[in-house]
Amino acid sequence: MAVNLSVESLVIDDSFYNYCFHKNNADTRYWEDYILNHPDELGTIMEAKQLVLGLSVVIGEQQDRNIETASAVVHSRFPRKNIFKQIGYFAAAAAAVTAIVWGISFWKKQDTLENAVVSEVHNNKKSGPALVFTCAKGERKLVTLPDGSLLHLNAGSTLRIDPEFAKNNRYVYLSGEALFDVKHNESLPFIVHADSYDVKVLGTLFNVKAYPGDATNEVALLRGKVEVFNRNNAQKTVLAPNHKLLIHYAATGEKEPVQKPHTLVYEPKVLPLSYNKDSLVIETAWSQNRLEIINENFGAIKERLERWYNVEIDFADPEVGGYSFTATFKDENIEQVLKALQYTYHFTYKINEKQITISK
Repeated sequence: MAVNLSVESLVIDDSFYNYCFHKNNADTRYWEDYILNHPDELGTIMEAKQLVLGLSVVIGEQQDRNIETASAVVHSRFPRKNIFKQIGYFAAAAAAVTAIVWGISFWKKQDTLENAVVSEVHNNKKSGPALVFTCAKGERKLVTLPDGSLLHLNAGSTLRIDPEFAKNNRYVYLSGEALFDVKHNESLPFIVHADSYDVKVLGTLFNVKAYPGDATNEVALLRGKVEVFNRNNAQKTVLAPNHKLLIHYAATGEKEPVQKPHTLVYEPKVLPLSYNKDSLVIETAWSQNRLEIINENFGAIKERLERWYNVEIDFADPEVGGYSFTATFKDENIEQVLKALQYTYHFTYKINEKQITISK
């Protein structure tokens, strides 16, 4: 697919159609990766996507809330290329705009919110409800925010949007990990509130990893500029592109494992981003469905594997937790991952539904 796409070419592209309706995992991953690698074309892509979805509403074939089932009916009865040849691109665009006007609730649920699980949190009557995007373990979602900003939400993560978002502020509250591609708006800075720190941006591409209970958090910057504020001591760190802020929670002299980082102070450290042998950024590899393990021990990657595959892992022998691995996984299931890791160190495992026990 060539760079500098047009709306006209996208709406009749089979691969793009599959992405819009999540009909094909390979096409969905392709376009999600394309958006990350070509952020300047996000506006064109989202406009084309709204047109494709809007047209399906206009012709009355998307009554079922199951997008995949409904889209199959649309495709079989009304081939997209024939539609645009018969009624013309601009007529279809006008129809889609009409659909957007009368179907605003549809857009909020099916397009703007993508496939994220959405619930409402009522803060007060004046402010109204706040939207909450949730990804269960084993899931990763692409979400478009009301201001046009795009984000990938990683497994086991929750993002809450302030009720006044895109009106009086652009505040979001993250528990977990997300890759943000923020639309520029100098009058309304975009602020990510994590456990004990805030990340302030105007318009940029960055990743925040802030899982509750993790001993370390990360803010990784790929483009633009971010400011990270420590709410405990008002310390501010400004990040330059291709760098990350590693936030290590330390229990001030205690040697016990960190269980509740939010009760502790953190020690920030600025480091360059990491790259694999294919020159891909390690910190954001998850958004491209890549699980990167770089010289990490089993105990350190345990929780990542649990979130990635929606399993629970138990080490029957503590020594196994110290085994160190380097590997890259993309489409493998959890059993294939464990078998691959066995080539580095000998260990045995037993899988009982979602419970995995690992022994020497």
